[in-house]
Amino acid sequence: MDVRLDVETQPREEIATSDFALGAEITRLMALLDKIGNGKITRIEVRAGLPRRVTLEDRCAVTDRAT
Repeated sequence: MDVRLDVETQPREEIATSDFALGAEITRLMALLDKIGNGKITRIEVRAGLPRRVTLEDRCAVTDRAT
């Protein structure tokens, strides 16, 4: 369990609305998830409730260069 004592716990205002705009970080994360396909996310760094950095492994196609 990780409890932050330096901030008040309050529900997000967006909960009361049926539609709201997502932040740029969330939009970029969703676009990245669409792109990686067979990749593997090893870490998502979240600060202040927003994804700030993603570490992933992407399977690269290996080609035979024997000539």
